[in-house]
Amino acid sequence: MQRHHVLPVQLLHLPAFAAMFACIGRPHLRFDDFRSNGLLLPATVTAARRTGMPLHRGPHRHYNELAAERVGQIEGHWRRSHMRQPDMARYEALMRLDLLQRALKRRLLQHGARRFVLNRKDPFRAGLDFSLLDALVEQLWQASGAALSDSSFEQGQFLLERPQPVFGTV
Repeated sequence: MQRHHVLPVQLLHLPAFAAMFACIGRPHLRFDDFRSNGLLLPATVTAARRTGMPLHRGPHRHYNELAAERVGQIEGHWRRSHMRQPDMARYEALMRLDLLQRALKRRLLQHGARRFVLNRKDPFRAGLDFSLLDALVEQLWQASGAALSDSSFEQGQFLLERPQPVFGTV
């Protein structure tokens, strides 16, 4: 098994996200916290077949591009709102990053024809179709907008910490 970062650590080094990540603060991002941003994936074809999980061996450029695109959408929303309401924008970006991590984990753990493919040698490779993930992320994005209309946000009663995941859930 190999360690897979759900949100690639390389995102921390992209200039496009530097302002948002600096505003949120590295400790709150928890890119290095494997419990929230990690997943153990099989490193051999045999292990991938046995577990039904995506093969994790070598770079996974398409996955990283997808993650960067989604973080870019979050950054764009943050950029538009951080001048008016910096605390709210920071909290919302952190919440959306958490939602993205959860959606990516779910997709990585999914079995069947719509599963993620990270490596061209994956024994279950069926092509690179991100339409299901796109739809899932869109649903989470819309749901996060509804959550932000909660009165506790309007009153400014929110924390800049991610909720701790319940053990055994993704």
